[in-house]
Amino acid sequence: MTEQAVSAGAAASGTRGGAWPDRLLLIAILLFVFVLGAFVGGCALHDPDTCWLLTMGNWIVGHHRLPAADPYSWTYPLVGGGQPPVVYQWLGEVIFSLAYRAAGLTGLLYLAAFALTLSFLIIPLARLRAAGAGDLPAALLVVTGVIAASFHFLARPEIFSYFLLSVWLALIAAMEGCPPAGARDGAAGRRPAPSRWGSAGLRLPAAFFVLAILWANLHTGFVVGLIALALYVVLRHFEALSGIGGPPPVTVWLCLGAVALGTLVNPYGVGLWQYLPRLFFVPFNARIVELRPLSAADFAGFTFYPYLLAAAGAVWLVLAARRAAGPAKAGWFPAVVLAAAIVSGLACRRLIPFSVLLMLHAVAVASARAARGRAAPAGATGRLYNPSSIPFAATCLALGLGGVYLVASQVAPPRLPSASAAFQPPLAAISRLVSMSEPGRLLNDPQFGDVMIWSMSPLVPVFIDSRYDMYGSALVGDYLTMTECRPGWRQLVDRWRIGLVFLPPGAPLVEQLGRDRHWAEVYRDRLAVILRKKGR
Repeated sequence: MTEQAVSAGAAASGTRGGAWPDRLLLIAILLFVFVLGAFVGGCALHDPDTCWLLTMGNWIVGHHRLPAADPYSWTYPLVGGGQPPVVYQWLGEVIFSLAYRAAGLTGLLYLAAFALTLSFLIIPLARLRAAGAGDLPAALLVVTGVIAASFHFLARPEIFSYFLLSVWLALIAAMEGCPPAGARDGAAGRRPAPSRWGSAGLRLPAAFFVLAILWANLHTGFVVGLIALALYVVLRHFEALSGIGGPPPVTVWLCLGAVALGTLVNPYGVGLWQYLPRLFFVPFNARIVELRPLSAADFAGFTFYPYLLAAAGAVWLVLAARRAAGPAKAGWFPAVVLAAAIVSGLACRRLIPFSVLLMLHAVAVASARAARGRAAPAGATGRLYNPSSIPFAATCLALGLGGVYLVASQVAPPRLPSASAAFQPPLAAISRLVSMSEPGRLLNDPQFGDVMIWSMSPLVPVFIDSRYDMYGSALVGDYLTMTECRPGWRQLVDRWRIGLVFLPPGAPLVEQLGRDRHWAEVYRDRLAVILRKKGR
């Protein structure tokens, strides 16, 4: 029997022997994707932030420009110094608006399911298969990661960051295949075959440049991508100095420079970078629950246990790949990225979805380094379960969208915002506000402001909404002083000339003004109270 016949027989045998495991794994993944779509269809509109995101997108599309002044608040003209607001995720808001105009709120859910399925399931599974990771461990890790990140699967521009980060990390991994400048192939002294990105190594920097432009206009998560790329460049040089692998190609520096330039291609130029501290490093962020670190109290429920399980699985797989590769091939990049990803998720719960993608990347790189130079197992290609194939990706996307359709059309028609255990929109109170004539200057709860911006017509201009960065620390501080009745609150109410208060029933200010003879309660239910200053 010829060598080719033996190889063909072994491959066929491997394929037949793995048919049932492949079939079961394929069915399980496809069922999971459908459930994921149904979950997105039922939960992605829970966040009140989507209200102002979609409304702002509608404004930009309708006016064909970015706003020169905030259209929704009466306070920003007083605190903004005459400067237009920095709409730093304008392109994401425009895409939201276009999806809404095409298919209503269901279109927004389709968009979210499409991006999330690609980001957390299709791309990672394909990368892990290409890296030589085992199908079953890879699938278990990806599914656990999806569950861990799902608490933040919301219709927000983060969905674009998740998708771009998945593609971004795949490009970082591709840089390992770029030959170093001037490298020679063994004793024969030949140059290695040019990379598929081009012998000059310019296609990869060009790809990063284009992605950086898109990302900088879609969402500030581009900072995560820049940090990941910079970390790769630094660690790649450290590995080279330690005798691990060859010297890094010039391409890595070209990519880093291309990204830095790409982030400046936005309506605000370098002003976008100057604005980022208002987003990331202000004191009131400590009051935002999703920006807080995980604590022991968070593990009283189920929500964050999958994250710990995913982290443990990623650590186990990276260590196993490191043992298989040996220190000379394993390097330090996968381990450092994995550690940084886990720590960032523990330090800020909003970063957990980004952390999951970075953990999957670390496993993929570690597996690829361990598999380098090792023959592919018989029957590894062309099997029934093939996450690298286009039919698999298309089927997953179709099932994810099908899950959205089932929930949106048959179970729970989409509403914005959808009521949840964390927040119930005070729609009846907002209807009462609409009926009031000359309501006066309003002091409102930020999330109530979000809902007003979306659902109120005509709009009573809000004091504040959840765009805290736009309003600034001083106004947020005044809001907290008034609503929590801190020392000086009465003077601030007078200084801002507040004539109407719209807050939850438990707010200290509601209790104080309820006993004040100068104020009258005009509406109350279990969600909200409206108080009006007499004589207004």
